[in-house]
Amino acid sequence: MRNVPLTILTIASAPEGYRSGLAVSRKLLLPVLWFTWLWNFSYRMMFTAIMPALQSSMQLSNEAVGLLVSSLMLGYAASSYPSAMLSSRFGERGVICGGVALTALSLLAFSLSKSFVILIILGFLAGMGLGAYLPQGLTLLSKEYSMDRVGYVIGIHETAAPVGQALGPLFIWSAIAALGWSGCLQAWSLFALAICVTVFLLVPRRRQVVKASREPVKRARISNALLFSIVALQAAVWSCNLGLLSMVPVYLAQTFLLDVSYVAFIIGVSRFAGAGGQLAGGHLSDRLGRTRVLLFTAVMVLVATVWITLAPFGGFYVIGLFFQGIVSSAFFPIFFAMVSDIADPSNRAKVMGLTNSIAGFIGGTVSPIVIGFLSDHFTFRVAFSYLIVTGLMGCAAALYIRRKDISEARTGLQAADSGRTAGWR
Repeated sequence: MRNVPLTILTIASAPEGYRSGLAVSRKLLLPVLWFTWLWNFSYRMMFTAIMPALQSSMQLSNEAVGLLVSSLMLGYAASSYPSAMLSSRFGERGVICGGVALTALSLLAFSLSKSFVILIILGFLAGMGLGAYLPQGLTLLSKEYSMDRVGYVIGIHETAAPVGQALGPLFIWSAIAALGWSGCLQAWSLFALAICVTVFLLVPRRRQVVKASREPVKRARISNALLFSIVALQAAVWSCNLGLLSMVPVYLAQTFLLDVSYVAFIIGVSRFAGAGGQLAGGHLSDRLGRTRVLLFTAVMVLVATVWITLAPFGGFYVIGLFFQGIVSSAFFPIFFAMVSDIADPSNRAKVMGLTNSIAGFIGGTVSPIVIGFLSDHFTFRVAFSYLIVTGLMGCAAALYIRRKDISEARTGLQAADSGRTAGWR
């Protein structure tokens, strides 16, 4: 009996029509979530890509631009954990659709507003909608796929992030001359309707989600020190990834006098490389172990941050943008798979929501403000040096997590007769 797939045991007695509909929903779950994450991430990158044009039209300082970018990420951080709580009442599907609608409506209003204060508020609301997705999407995937595949599956899902990072700026590059920054936001918001309809029709309701068959696992208790290290690591990489990219367009346009559309094109093309990093990171973490690959990627993210901070603009700098896209993208499927491994299934969405909220606030909200402040009062190189310090903190946190994993593995080997898993993979 233990070799019979749990899926069969769960739906064997259901009507034929229900079983066939559920099978279709399961096959389409990953593609639907992939496109939803693509839309989510492309909107985030469009928001930063329009900043040079918005800054010019409204005569904003670098610090003000940092506040605008941070308003979006503050909303993201503020909603990530509450959205995990709401899913227990409305289901993952309802929370995802509600978040997409909130983002689209908020940024439509954003495109029409001329008040800086109103823009801050609308950016915050749009970020709340964006932040509602990830805990739901990752929870759905971790329920559907076995532990020895979840890293690779999350890696496939996460390829939507670098593609979205590329698609957003490339859309700005191609359309901003004709539509302006406000028209670009309005055009992209129209895709929200298709996303909502698709999610509503094809993502199963909460009670329909079927857990994939997996061996029983005794998970490690998440201590305060471990939770702090997990959050610190995610915040550091988030800062070195999205925090850095939020201000790079302004940095290149101001420091090197590059055209806004050209900057958007360079950043957009460089993000495509991240898709390979996502797949490689998820696959290698399944094969070599989560924390081992996690530590390596944290070090590479630090190297990429130093590269972009110190290199002058040119071919070598552009190569650095590609490298940064690969290694920072590789980090996230490994990280999310690790959290999925060590968190209890009943609390997985809450743990992911909590870490995303705190890390999103630090990495996505505080970092752009700090970079904007330092660049106004010093130089961009000084401002980006802050991220080097943050990257060092992330490496220290990854090293602690790796040592904790090794310790758990040794304890598991000593207690093998109890059926405990050695380490967190």
